[in-house]
Amino acid sequence: MERRSRLSLKAVAALPPAESPAEPLPAAPPAAAAAATLLNLGQSCFLNAVLQAVRSVAGLRGDLERALAEGATRGGVTDSLAALLSAMATAEAERGAPSSAPLSPAVLLQRLRARHSALRPVNVQHCALETLSCLFASLEAEMRRPPAGWGEGLLCHATRCLTCDNVSRHREPFLHLSLSAAPARLGARRPPRCSIEDALSAPQQLAATLRGADKYACGECCALCDANRTTSHVRAARVLVLHLRPGRCE
Repeated sequence: MERRSRLSLKAVAALPPAESPAEPLPAAPPAAAAAATLLNLGQSCFLNAVLQAVRSVAGLRGDLERALAEGATRGGVTDSLAALLSAMATAEAERGAPSSAPLSPAVLLQRLRARHSALRPVNVQHCALETLSCLFASLEAEMRRPPAGWGEGLLCHATRCLTCDNVSRHREPFLHLSLSAAPARLGARRPPRCSIEDALSAPQQLAATLRGADKYACGECCALCDANRTTSHVRAARVLVLHLRPGRCE
């Protein structure tokens, strides 16, 4: 059976921030009786999955509408996403349940493909994480800032050269964290249980050995050297995107 990676968005970060973040996002609205349905445009479920996750982020639609009122690019991804999120909210509010007619994300998909060549092949499954990255990049370009709460996470990478023991550090903003689920065991009757907290705290998520083609360019040695790299979370984003990779078999 094929196992696919999953995409999860949390309005409150699971990682405790080491630095004080900005004001918290508005509280998420109560869950609707049923989510609005989206039309599959021919293997476009990768986009629909992203949209259903994005619509759950509290305050996003209002932030898009404020950006448009403040001069964000009209007729682009921001405009079409705001309109689609508004239509989804309206459909869910009617009679306490969504309309039977699915909503079409065709305009949004067309504008995303105009900006990002990676999404242009039609009738082909694309990666949901790549689609989210394209969506975020389009919004940031049109709004001239990131959407509220997005892209605020900050990582610190510490790399120790195994030749001279010199340690270099650099910080890097992140949109998402890629996590591996617990490995399955061959012959096991049930897959192992693995919580988000387990995946975030697993040692292999935070450390790596750089060897072979991944050798570290050490500034002290002026050469490519084996190195150990550890990653720590300096600041968690208010909107935390988790990319869950399927576990491997042992």
